[in-house]
Amino acid sequence: PLELDISFLGDMTDSSGNNHIASAHGSVSVDTEGLHIGGTGDWLEIENFNYADDGYFTIGFWMTKEACTGNTYEYLYSHAEDELETDFTETSNSNVNMYFGCERSGGGSSTASGSVLRHNLIDSAGTWASFDLPVHDAGNFNSITNVWIHIAVVVNGNSILSYRDSQIAPADGYGFFSGWPRDTNSAYPNPQALTSTFGAFGMHSNIHLGSRTDHNADRHFLGRMAGLTIASEAMSSGQVSCIFTAGEEALHFSSETDCVPLELDISFLGDMTDSSGNNHIASAH
Repeated sequence: PLELDISFLGDMTDSSGNNHIASAHGSVSVDTEGLHIGGTGDWLEIENFNYADDGYFTIGFWMTKEACTGNTYEYLYSHAEDELETDFTETSNSNVNMYFGCERSGGGSSTASGSVLRHNLIDSAGTWASFDLPVHDAGNFNSITNVWIHIAVVVNGNSILSYRDSQIAPADGYGFFSGWPRDTNSAYPNPQALTSTFGAFGMHSNIHLGSRTDHNADRHFLGRMAGLTIASEAMSSGQVSCIFTAGEEALHFSSETDCVPLELDISFLGDMTDSSGNNHIASAH
């Protein structure tokens, strides 16, 4: 069961049944093409709720970028114990943050090449894990232009699994910020085998999309997001794949320009009608 499920495709309703409230700030807008975040001054907040009280949880969302702000980091997801603490390696500040380091802005000084999505997590006991997930090859930013990417992070007590488009990142496929110590980073050298086990997390701020929790003007995202899902359990690969497939279908049909006309389309779920519009007839024998 999902604790939160907001498609951002036309509205901001939480369809999980938990009725979590989302509020847009600045010029943020929502239409059938997703949540539009325009950089500085734009963000979305979701009322705080507890989903990580045992160190097992899953966060997933879709993102796409056509340009970078020019700033070093662009925050997609930010949730913290102290919303004004700007050092997310401060172990007294339990947090979950995911932010984009654009290659054109230095790639976040990562040991991985290209643009990366940096993950930073600290539980209530001060266990810290940080790593970078590459989102395209070096020099190939255009490969994500106008393309939706699904990101999922599954925290499982003693491991963190990262997925891009439902495919799990290989153990040797991560990078790390070159300026941070590695001996205290439990995700180094492989977040899939943490050197310290996560316990409860204790975030109290609202969840922020498109901004760091302190609303720093240089830490806003420029792009679109959709399909935010949060679960208070570590999802299996199959469950992540299901969320990816559902989101892919929703995004595919959100714009007619994305759809390829079908010659035949029969679901066989209750009937044999051809819904392609070509009225092909099927007969059972």
